[in-house]
Amino acid sequence: MKRCDSASHNSESADATPDPALDPALAGERLRTHHRILMEAVEALGEGFIVFDADGALLFCNQRYREMYAPIGETWQVGAKLEQIARDTARHCVGITDPEKIEAWVQTRLETAKQPNRQIEQQVANGRWLRVHDVEMPNGFVVGTRADITELKEQELRLEKARQEAETLAAEAAAANRAKSDFLANVSHEIRTPMNGVLGMAGLLLDSGLDPKQRDYVEAIHGSGEMLLSLINDILDLAKIESGKLELEPIAFDLRALVESATAMLAFRAQAKGIELATQVAPEVPQSLLGDQGRLRQILVNLVGNAIKFTKRGGVRVEVATEGPVGEEATLSFRVIDSGIGIDEATCARLFQKFVQADSSTTRRFGGSGLGLAICRELAELMGGGMAVTSDVGVGSRFTLRLTLPVVERAQSCTPVRCAEGCRIESHGPRERPSLKVLLVEDNKVNQALGVALLAREGHRTDVAGNGLEAIEMIGRSAYDLVLMDLQMPEMDGFAATQAIRARLGLSELPIIAVTANAMKGDRERCLQAGMNDYISKPIDRRHLIETIDFWCGGAARPGGGRHAGLQRLLDRLA
Repeated sequence: MKRCDSASHNSESADATPDPALDPALAGERLRTHHRILMEAVEALGEGFIVFDADGALLFCNQRYREMYAPIGETWQVGAKLEQIARDTARHCVGITDPEKIEAWVQTRLETAKQPNRQIEQQVANGRWLRVHDVEMPNGFVVGTRADITELKEQELRLEKARQEAETLAAEAAAANRAKSDFLANVSHEIRTPMNGVLGMAGLLLDSGLDPKQRDYVEAIHGSGEMLLSLINDILDLAKIESGKLELEPIAFDLRALVESATAMLAFRAQAKGIELATQVAPEVPQSLLGDQGRLRQILVNLVGNAIKFTKRGGVRVEVATEGPVGEEATLSFRVIDSGIGIDEATCARLFQKFVQADSSTTRRFGGSGLGLAICRELAELMGGGMAVTSDVGVGSRFTLRLTLPVVERAQSCTPVRCAEGCRIESHGPRERPSLKVLLVEDNKVNQALGVALLAREGHRTDVAGNGLEAIEMIGRSAYDLVLMDLQMPEMDGFAATQAIRARLGLSELPIIAVTANAMKGDRERCLQAGMNDYISKPIDRRHLIETIDFWCGGAARPGGGRHAGLQRLLDRLA
């Protein structure tokens, strides 16, 4: 009974508690509390917030929204139409003054206001950028937010400006590099053309009957010309490396033959100084390797030449050995060891930098530009290797080049292999050298005389054409075994002449060799694309000229004029 009384009592107490949903005063207070919390939340968003009803009348906008559209935003009241708000915004906030443009802006705003999800960027009169985001609700109401994205836009503008400036700088740098390349190409051509005459004529004089005094004079001329040519080559190589235009030409080559040829050309210097020049290639070193033998030879010639230059007594030794096992690849060390003056430790640390020499004073005894070792290091790194030096003053120096190169199986017979200019693997059997009828296409009178003299020494008969037009006319009248083609000539250059010989005259097999002072990256490729078979740069190395002619024209004559055994050998090897 007591439990029932208690339950009855509790029930009566519960019935006595007022229901908030039925109490207007409590319900209104709760609604005001919820409204205040909602408004505080909306204001706390930090973004503008606005609501339009289905008829486009303003229902609500927070204070942040009014501030964003100052000075007109504070005047907007509940019930204001979207059209008028848009017109006020265009005139006072966006800054449009032309009435027609204002109306066009308003119409666009009205048309897009009720799109399902509209988001645009808008700049207002105070310079701030707003992201306008409107969403149409199912009941037709439009709820919009406005976010201040000024800092983001300024950052984007800064990034865009930086990008444009970077593009401008890159374009200017590219233009500067092109101008530099063009300048170097022009300088190279202008220097190499007369240098070809100087060295070539001096070489012819040295082969003639001279008395001792005359020989001394001519040797001095020839030696000075070679020094100038070496400096030109160094500057061009450095320019190619810095502009990224120096590319390697890997082919199969005979390592021992390369080392022998690199040292043989410097043997006379060692003999003149009374010092020994020796080479030693370890037995385990592979015979045939794949790499850019022209650039490897350039490094060895530079290192050996320096060693001879700085050695008064004793000798210079070139050692080649393997480091580690030999498989599909071989890691080789090329050491050039001398007993010369040596280099102090501080200089060794910076010796491979550009323009650095052991003695950089203006009265240095040994001369040189200081570019050779820097170029050697760059070439070594391009080939995936590296260089180092150790030295003791007064004792001598040891320069080491390390390279890892693919091993090539040795062929049954060693035939000439085309590579960088001046380099071949030589065949060792007797070679037939027929007398050829050659057309020399050259506009420089000195180089015409030089070319005729060099070819005559090999038993070849030579006709001369002063430009491409003359060459085409002469080839149309007479059959030639070979054409030596200059590139830069009046009337018609060598490129156009070659293309005409191939297309107009139909002489697809006639060997045409470019002989030019152009020595920049791409010149060889342009020659081959124009239809030439090969490329020799000036000043002409007589041995290289003879070897190139032998390569393309060696062997017996073919019917119809022209001897093309070299071309056939190349095609057979590529087949």
